[in-house]
Formats: sequence, C-alpha cells, structure tokens
Amino acid sequence: MVGLAQYRANVGSAELMELYAFRDALQFCKDIGMGSVVVESDAQKIINLLSRGSDFPIDKEVVFLDILKLGWEIGVLNFLWVPRGCNQVAHEIALRASLLVGHEVWLESPPNWLE
Repeated sequence: MVGLAQYRANVGSAELMELYAFRDALQFCKDIGMGSVVVESDAQKIINLLSRGSDFPIDKEVVFLDILKLGWEIGVLNFLWVPRGCNQVAHEIALRASLLVGHEVWLESPPNWLE
C-alpha cells in the first residue's frame, strides 16, 4: 500500500485534480519500482474512461494519456471503481492534501492522522 497527498493550486476542476492525483501516484509507483498495481477510485467517470482507453475529453486528453502510458510502464492490472462509502481513506487523504503546502508520502504503514 502506498499513499501520496499533494497540494495543487488553481486546478480548473475536481475531475482534473483527480486526474493529476492518478498521474502523480502512478509516477511515484514507477519511481520506486513498484509494479502490478490496482488503481481504485470513486471517480466513476474517470475509471470508465481509463478502462475504455479512448474518447477522452479533449481538454484533459493529455493527462489521460499520461496515466495510460504510466500504467502500461508499471503494469497496472486494473482501474477499479469503488463507491465513496468504501473509499473513506481516499477521502481523508484528499482532505489532508488540501491543507498541505508540499506533499506527504508513506509506504506500508499509514500516518497517525489516518488511523
């Protein structure tokens, strides 16, 4: 299990912020040599588009393609949608990231504020 929280300013939409989170997390997995990854999210529209691999909104296409390329490079096994109620950890991480100045990373053991 890997967690990554990062603040970003002036992102145009929640969907774009979610895409950046996907891309940053996959880049991090690549950087540390992690493979065979399953990506879970409650962003159903994004998961559906990534699973289909085409017909991306033109204003976000580059980020979608970055995600697919990174996914191929590290061996993403699947992009899975999970209901928000089952994804409370991701919600807490997103809230925390909105308060960060930089970024926060942890491997295996979650930080105290998440337990």
